[in-house]
Amino acid sequence: MSILDQAVNISVLLPFRFPDQDLFKKAIHSVLTQKGVTFELVLVDNGSNNSLRNIISEYQEKYSNIRVIAEEKPGISFALNKGLEFCRANYIARMDADDEMNRSRLIDQYQLLKNSKDIQVASGKVELRSSVADHRGFDFYINEINNLKTPKEIYDHRFIESPVVHPSVMFSRSLLDQYGFYSTEYQAPEDYELWLRWLSNGVKFQKIDQTVLFWNDHSSRLTRTHDNYSRSSFDRIRLQYLVKFLKEKEDESRDLIVWGAGKLAKKKIRYLEANGITIKGTIDVDINKSVSGKIAFHYKNIPSSDEIFIISMVSNRGVHNEIRNHLTEKKFIEGDDFIITG
Repeated sequence: MSILDQAVNISVLLPFRFPDQDLFKKAIHSVLTQKGVTFELVLVDNGSNNSLRNIISEYQEKYSNIRVIAEEKPGISFALNKGLEFCRANYIARMDADDEMNRSRLIDQYQLLKNSKDIQVASGKVELRSSVADHRGFDFYINEINNLKTPKEIYDHRFIESPVVHPSVMFSRSLLDQYGFYSTEYQAPEDYELWLRWLSNGVKFQKIDQTVLFWNDHSSRLTRTHDNYSRSSFDRIRLQYLVKFLKEKEDESRDLIVWGAGKLAKKKIRYLEANGITIKGTIDVDINKSVSGKIAFHYKNIPSSDEIFIISMVSNRGVHNEIRNHLTEKKFIEGDDFIITG
């Protein structure tokens, strides 16, 4: 009897279009050599070519747990959603066509989800392998999110940037029944929108304390080339969910104050106010920086947490922790009295 006729613990979902053939082979091999759990590999062909299909055929001759699905509509969200319809397991692991799994990734993440009552999304550390000359931004990002492990750390980081790397996650398929599939409605980073949607509904993420994925960064990777992953696309989806959070947290006894009075912060303030959020003042290191009609505070002289709720909108890399530490010293509690955004 084929493994595809049996129950499987995990469905590994891997969409592809035109990946590098050598990387594609390594990605598939890293999945198929996982041990300790029963799994299927669901490959979604999003308009590839015969060379890639021939590679898959060679693997299918050796492995019986490979399924190939075709999705003609171009776009990763369409490919992912088509693949999800065919995933049979209760747990779904994401994988990309140019990355590699750690040898024990599936069993380690499966055990975390299986043995936890509260955790519904498992991730882990990611190791960057870049062929791009200047990859300092990716280095900073990976180093920062690799330090996020607990549900609270991941939740508090959600408005800064995506707290998990998409192909590093495994999640319960019940989340799809509760909150829907990947959005295809607007231009946005499909994974970040999904994480924000889940986190806003109280879904808990956690990471295992080891590397689960080798993330191959190259000049043609979608995160570097597609408009869906531009700064403006991230800002757009981040602000939509920030508005939702602020409306749910509305507290008439405290004023909303934005930390940041630069050009980008002003643009974000305009968006918030156009969507029903009233900002009473701003905080900055330079008291001369201000926003018309708003009270200006120097960062050393801010009211108490009984009077204000702070939204940090300083986007400079590395400054988030300085602001977090400063507010914590002043007895502000992250999530209750302030949030950090990107």
